[in-house]
Amino acid sequence: MAERPVLFAFDGSPGSIAAIETAGTLLGPRAATVLSVWSPVMTVAPVAGGIPAYLSDLDPKLEEQAHEQAERGAQLARDAGFDADSCTASKHVTWLGVVEMAETVDAEVIVVGARGLSGLKSALLGSTSNGVLHHTKRPVLIVPRSDLESDAERESADAG
Repeated sequence: MAERPVLFAFDGSPGSIAAIETAGTLLGPRAATVLSVWSPVMTVAPVAGGIPAYLSDLDPKLEEQAHEQAERGAQLARDAGFDADSCTASKHVTWLGVVEMAETVDAEVIVVGARGLSGLKSALLGSTSNGVLHHTKRPVLIVPRSDLESDAERESADAG
């Protein structure tokens, strides 16, 4: 039976970088897939007959950036001892892209970093780690934000 991979949800944030580094220590060398989820831009334009069409010239650029980001994450995973490849998914809800990809690759475990959004912001925007945890039947490793982050970085993340 082939080894099932670790799936990393990677957005380039310090939390997602720490998640890869921590998983390297905890899970050891093994197969891995690094996923970057990007959200398509929905621009509604009226067309003949009053039916709206969704148009976006930004999507190819966003997809390209997601591929580059996923490959950066895969390199970090390789540096941490994983035999890693990269992939992307296009979803408006990040956690849904992660959960669906975990099914696609038959991930043994999903690894995500916790950004530590403020209570209000997290309640309004939701949380990738929270969404993944509550919508998958697979084990999830959530790596908390590093204590090494400064208060200024935390405030900046909360404001962004």
